[in-house]
Amino acid sequence: MRRKLEEERVRLEETRIPSLDRRPADFSFSTERGATVILDATGAAFAYAEREIAKPFDLQIRSGERIGLVGPNGAGKTSLLRVLAGQVPPSSGTVRLGPAVVLGWYAQEQENLPPNQTAIDYIRRLRPFTEQQAISFLGTLQLDREAGLTQIGQLSVGEKARLQIAGLILGGANFLVLDEPTNNLDLHAIESLESALEEFPGTILAVSHDRYFLERICTRTLELRDGILRDYPGDFAWYDEHPESGVVLTSKSAQRA
Repeated sequence: MRRKLEEERVRLEETRIPSLDRRPADFSFSTERGATVILDATGAAFAYAEREIAKPFDLQIRSGERIGLVGPNGAGKTSLLRVLAGQVPPSSGTVRLGPAVVLGWYAQEQENLPPNQTAIDYIRRLRPFTEQQAISFLGTLQLDREAGLTQIGQLSVGEKARLQIAGLILGGANFLVLDEPTNNLDLHAIESLESALEEFPGTILAVSHDRYFLERICTRTLELRDGILRDYPGDFAWYDEHPESGVVLTSKSAQRA
């Protein structure tokens, strides 16, 4: 399996964005772990445009867990992630965060960034930096002064990706909800992000098509397929090798009804 994952990583590297700067971005998270129970979903279900994305399920995420959400293309993984992140309400049931949980949301489409602000203004709204301090901080993420003074809507997708990560770092999130976080990063930035997430003391829930990222970061796997959410008690390699080990997450409240 490890050889298979390495071969997959090589294939992915051939299609990823090349690094124009050999210096890696310096991603580093510092936060408290938060509550014992980070997220508690009870009887949660989601439907969109008459399509059932997820049947009612119960799900608990505990502090320190690192969960990968996988499934076939079109299964609705991003939609479910939005429900769990509180971006949209469930169609039924409840999704609650625990006390002292600070959620950090990484959006695949980058729509959570204010397009008319400059990168420096965005950073200074999150932390009381001077302009020079903001420029220095952005520099550690491979965003130069010119990028810092540019409106966010005019930045490249890679620059926006780094800026989103900057927001996660400065926001003090202890629960990272990540939708395809490696898509728009070059190889060195991906490796730096993976290293930072390995050291992250909080909780992670991530959707990714990058098998190597999932294998390196996540230790529990959820699969969404045909509206059914299954829980696998291991990392992506375990999920891949033991497809029969998944437990269907149904709703006890729905069963009683």
